[in-house]
Amino acid sequence: MRRAKQVAAQRKTTLRSLFLDALESSLNEKPEAFRLRDASVGYGSEHVVGTDSINRAIDEQREVPFEP
Repeated sequence: MRRAKQVAAQRKTTLRSLFLDALESSLNEKPEAFRLRDASVGYGSEHVVGTDSINRAIDEQREVPFEP
């Protein structure tokens, strides 16, 4: 907040005006598509940790009966 006040003073404008300009600028930007990178780990089909193996492990755990 301190930096925003300093910038507003340097530009000889109000803090409110500075925020509104920043907000308008942000809203006018076209959002970029988010792409999740492949973070699989391991070699060969037996040791790969990826979405398929994680989902398979979750499904296997759901099949185990609950023991209180």
